[in-house]
Amino acid sequence: MSYHYKVKKLYGIELPYNVVVHHKDGNPDNWSIGNLIFTTKSEHNRFHSQDVKKVDGIWYKKCKICKKWYPITEDYWYFTKNGHIAFRRCKECHIKIIKFYNWKRKHIGNIDK
Repeated sequence: MSYHYKVKKLYGIELPYNVVVHHKDGNPDNWSIGNLIFTTKSEHNRFHSQDVKKVDGIWYKKCKICKKWYPITEDYWYFTKNGHIAFRRCKECHIKIIKFYNWKRKHIGNIDK
């Protein structure tokens, strides 16, 4: 049974086709209205991601290098043209890596050979 049908049957709510249901407690059998979050597919995927979390309405992502959590904003992350985070590392770590490679090329030579 689809969650669209289940929500309509239980609560009389007709969900738009692009809305999905997330169970706050992780139990797909708990259909109490207080346990449900109606959200988009992309936001729902974030709920289940290990390196992304939502705190007080703000999404945070964990940097794969320094392991610190930063808000998902242009202040902390680089983004692609279509709005995805460009690297799995924060801006600070990305800049450190670029500076290191530039230093290495200058002092040791081309490292890509």
